[in-house]
Amino acid sequence: MKVFFGTNLTLDKNNDRMDGEDFGVERLPQAQETALEENAARLDELQNKARFPSFVRALRTACGFTAIVLGVSILRALTEIPLKNAYANAPVLFWLVPLAAAVWGVLSYLTIQRKKAVESGEEAKNALKAADALMRSCYDTLGVPKHADDMDILCSQYCVKDGQVINKPTACYTFVNTELKAFVQDDTLCFSDICQKFTIPRSCLQGIRCIEKSITFPNWNKEKGFREAPYDQYKISATRFGYSIKSYYALVIRSEEGEDYELYFPAYELPTVQKLTGLIPTE
Repeated sequence: MKVFFGTNLTLDKNNDRMDGEDFGVERLPQAQETALEENAARLDELQNKARFPSFVRALRTACGFTAIVLGVSILRALTEIPLKNAYANAPVLFWLVPLAAAVWGVLSYLTIQRKKAVESGEEAKNALKAADALMRSCYDTLGVPKHADDMDILCSQYCVKDGQVINKPTACYTFVNTELKAFVQDDTLCFSDICQKFTIPRSCLQGIRCIEKSITFPNWNKEKGFREAPYDQYKISATRFGYSIKSYYALVIRSEEGEDYELYFPAYELPTVQKLTGLIPTE
């Protein structure tokens, strides 16, 4: 048993190769991958322009922290001694709190204005337009249609013991949910990111298995909130580090060589998988 989009650590704890590539992977030409890297570097440069130097950001943080800590200390002191005595004991603190708060407020305002100025500038607009055009060009190269569904896939590291998959969660999450483009093309189920496309022949799809087990994951990738329809029916809740859901599913796959795989996805993606595969889940 293998996990599609999982990393198998059973024989090699340093393995970094995802399972599923045996089914067929189409990658971007090197020229487009280079263009993506260059575009990402330009966007990073713009983000840096929108930020003040590190010493200014550190000063803003320090002033905010100072104002809060000293302000709370003064309020606590006033519950025990009169204002006049408190001021006489430490007059500098009474002046330092409003000064630190004022500096924090000014720097916060300037930070917001600087970000707005950069983001509304022609350079940023042109860079974003170029990024959108480049992404569409990459998807076209991989044959990803514009109507493809955005679907969350659950990824993780795992081991196999006695034929059973044992997931290796991180310190904070059971799985990492990654958004891919999902679509059917030439009787083949396809999953694609911006750089590569994975293909699974429809004849290899065996079924959908429901796993009644609560899991956690870091990202919410949908435009609508998890408390809004249609996602409110899946009992999703926010956690300290991300989100949790009461169940998830496995798309059961058997390769043409007889190798068994399972591709995990959260319960809220079941309608998408059913639409693409025509399969009905079993317990």
